[in-house]
Amino acid sequence: MSDFLKTIFNNQYACGTILAFVGALIGYIFAKFASKMAVISYNVSTAKLGETASNDIHGKIEVSHGGQLLPNFYFSKIKIQNCSTQDLENIRLLLYVGDGVLILSDFIRYSNAVRKIPYSADYASVTANPQDPLFFTRREYEIPVLNRGQTILAELTLTHRMDVAFPLIVASMVHKGVKLIEQPHTAEFHGISIRRTLPWAIIIGAVSYIGISTMCSNIWLGSGIMLLYGFFAQSISAYVLKGGDKISRILGITPPIS
Repeated sequence: MSDFLKTIFNNQYACGTILAFVGALIGYIFAKFASKMAVISYNVSTAKLGETASNDIHGKIEVSHGGQLLPNFYFSKIKIQNCSTQDLENIRLLLYVGDGVLILSDFIRYSNAVRKIPYSADYASVTANPQDPLFFTRREYEIPVLNRGQTILAELTLTHRMDVAFPLIVASMVHKGVKLIEQPHTAEFHGISIRRTLPWAIIIGAVSYIGISTMCSNIWLGSGIMLLYGFFAQSISAYVLKGGDKISRILGITPPIS
């Protein structure tokens, strides 16, 4: 083991990589300790499921909801995650749609349970009157508890006027000391965004390459190991990040936003 460590520290590339990683880790820890604001992230994923149309090729296609003919039909999923180290209570979440967009139905729950989150007390009067314009343009929920690392999933069905290009959904949150930020929807590996898994997959690969090239004299064996790593790099990175996030929360450090 001592010979291995001497080889590592005598290699300027390996030593530089390790020191850069340690410096970045220390800087990250100090930055997270300095942050007092509870950060909640959300992203929106919207898919078009159908459109009323009539042409010579496919004939007449009609889309309806509850017996009402619609120009189009969309399904949206909003993912809301508590990225802070704080357990929050009594949060009011508001979802708005853009001009010309209508909300047809909604469902919101915790990601790990089927427990539905209730509407806010103020919005209850709106649900009692389906003719109220707010019933079709916004939703307000009262989230009783949102623990650190916990995720909420909201699902909406939508339609919009033909002159609207795409349905817009915006989230807002009312709670002291909470900052809600939107994150673009990206591909995920085991619940971790590719924006996080990709850089770490490269870092882990680089460190593994240095270690394997130092310890293994057979170039073909080393290449085979790295090739195998490449197949599972994103998954390995995702599980490493999940473990790191869990440790961060135990230590009271704000984990990164997924």
